[in-house]
Amino acid sequence: MVNRSVKSRKEPFVKKASTNIWQEQPVEHNPYLVEKTHLRGYDFDELTQHCDFTEMFYLLFLGELPNRNQKQLLQLLLVTFISPSPRHPASRSAMSLGGGKTFPQHILPASLGIAGGEYLGGRQVQLCMQLIQDNHQIIPALWLEEQEARLAEADKALLAEGRIIYGFGQQYGEIDPYASLLADKFLGKSFSGPHLTWCAGLVEELKPYCIGWLQTGIVAAVLCDLGFPPHAGAGLFQLIQAPGLLAHGLEAYPKSRTEFPFVRDEDYDIVDT
Repeated sequence: MVNRSVKSRKEPFVKKASTNIWQEQPVEHNPYLVEKTHLRGYDFDELTQHCDFTEMFYLLFLGELPNRNQKQLLQLLLVTFISPSPRHPASRSAMSLGGGKTFPQHILPASLGIAGGEYLGGRQVQLCMQLIQDNHQIIPALWLEEQEARLAEADKALLAEGRIIYGFGQQYGEIDPYASLLADKFLGKSFSGPHLTWCAGLVEELKPYCIGWLQTGIVAAVLCDLGFPPHAGAGLFQLIQAPGLLAHGLEAYPKSRTEFPFVRDEDYDIVDT
């Protein structure tokens, strides 16, 4: 029975899915077998002979081969953030999964879910990229003046975690010196761009609030300078950190469960009901 109250959207579906990323040339006698491929219009065989991973990464997502500055910036980003700290929730997840003898193929997908979250994760990168792109034309001091009422009323815990001014906050009650050190690796270089420079200016203005760089803010600024859209930020952050997460999990996999901390009996609080 047809529900007459439901109206057609009058949006006809295409007959075939399409992609600008990958093209396959089939063999003459069987259209399901491939004899030649192209990536973003480039002969894939030639790319594999002449391009390195960074160039292929940039081409895959942005459609063209990077220039020298873009390649240097992306290369530094990929190596700087290849592995999150063991303190990071995603790393601890990977280590727990490995130590708990989870099937190895499940370690990375499960820990990537946590790496994509809003707390020090990919979602925070995405939101920070949107903040940067929406406001980087405004002088940081003027932008911060507009935010003062918001900051005064903000939940201090969320502010510290970088969930009020996305990508900028505290670690353990202070400005994170290691994040500042990592930011300095990118700033002032010939390949650094305007979004990163704007964020550095914002960090200076945030010092009276005891707010500084978070690693997610650095990644967001660099991705903006490379030309990635904000909606790509979360997945790219997961991808960049994936090798480190898998390494943490695989390192823990052969270990005995006794090599991991466990709550002591005297720390349990058993309440009679």
